[in-house]
Amino acid sequence: MFAAGLHSAKIAELLPCMRDADGWPSEIAAPRQVSDLTAERDRINRMIIYLVRFRDVLNEAIETAAEK
Repeated sequence: MFAAGLHSAKIAELLPCMRDADGWPSEIAAPRQVSDLTAERDRINRMIIYLVRFRDVLNEAIETAAEK
């Protein structure tokens, strides 16, 4: 979760609704937690789109520089 950009307070808040003691998806997620999880997923998806675009720009710059 840290790698996804979440800070420790958000992880502590979300963790109980992620997995139960057996490692299966938890069934105790409250509607607010579902909303928070959805918001975090959407934020991560936006980051992925941004990072892919930035990677493409970098690739173009590398290819252009390599041709010279």
